[in-house]
Amino acid sequence: MHQDRFGQPVTAASARAVALNDDAVDRMFALQPGAEALVDAALAQDPRFALAHCTKARTLMQAGETEAGLEWARRGRDLAASLPKRERLHAPSSATRCTATTNKARRRRAPRSWKPGCPATTAAAGRLLCPMAAK
Repeated sequence: MHQDRFGQPVTAASARAVALNDDAVDRMFALQPGAEALVDAALAQDPRFALAHCTKARTLMQAGETEAGLEWARRGRDLAASLPKRERLHAPSSATRCTATTNKARRRRAPRSWKPGCPATTAAAGRLLCPMAAK
């Protein structure tokens, strides 16, 4: 078993996959580009890495790819079913978070001033898809 950068045990095929996923999570929460490429590299190292599936789900949700994000979240939850408790609990929470974000977005309407490409619109979309960015 490998450890993430905080010393928590992580079930993955390689330490490299864990490091790539850690970097992807950092970029994702900082709303920096490159998270999806990093998590794809982690999944190439270990296609059954449950937490990387959850990270992939969140990156897709941030990019507005709702259905794909939900599917990756479900896969992560299913892969984590036989893992240690911390990972087992983390994966369903990611799936639930993606579902809750999706349902919340579906209930909201775009404001009349919504203009694709406008910095204010992009910031509003970021807060909607990544509530952590709003804090």
